[in-house]
Amino acid sequence: MKTIERTAVYALLALCLVLALSARFGHALQARADDPASPSSAPVKIAVCDVFGVTEKLVESPRFKPDRESEEQRIRERLEPMQRELADLQREIEGMDPTQESTQIKIREFRAKREAAAAIEQQAAIAFRGFIARQFLEAFEIARQSAVAVAERAGYTHVIASRDPSKKIETLNPERIVEAFLGRPVLMSPKGTDITDDLLADLRLD
Repeated sequence: MKTIERTAVYALLALCLVLALSARFGHALQARADDPASPSSAPVKIAVCDVFGVTEKLVESPRFKPDRESEEQRIRERLEPMQRELADLQREIEGMDPTQESTQIKIREFRAKREAAAAIEQQAAIAFRGFIARQFLEAFEIARQSAVAVAERAGYTHVIASRDPSKKIETLNPERIVEAFLGRPVLMSPKGTDITDDLLADLRLD
């Protein structure tokens, strides 16, 4: 069979398949619509909530901030002795004769301790970022559960997490701009469907 003929046959088969699936899908949709007990016939009520903004406020609240400040202070107290030791060594070296072997020994000691301190500081920074990330995850879960509870009490069947689209995007970082776009999936919603203030009140953040 020639290539052109084979392509035509495959295209015809594909068209038949699409038509068959469309007919079956359309029949299923019609049957579901005609069925009064079908879940799709249940009323849908959609709420909008800035869960992201609530999460940020929650992280800055007394529920999370003191623990974060305590962890930061703990890390600082751990690093300060090393930093003081490096500063003392540097001042000591600056007052020594650079041509002396003893000075070179001190310089090598200083460099080794500086590298070790840099590694520890990097590990501490990674650990602290992880600490903050876990706080955000916990805060988001609290906000999410509260949003669901608030919505259910108000009779909503769905909640869409979306920042207020009218709030100006301040960042000029391209990656953060894209994040800001993705955080605003809802561009318009009926008045009275935003439950953000109700969520803030439920979490006592207002």
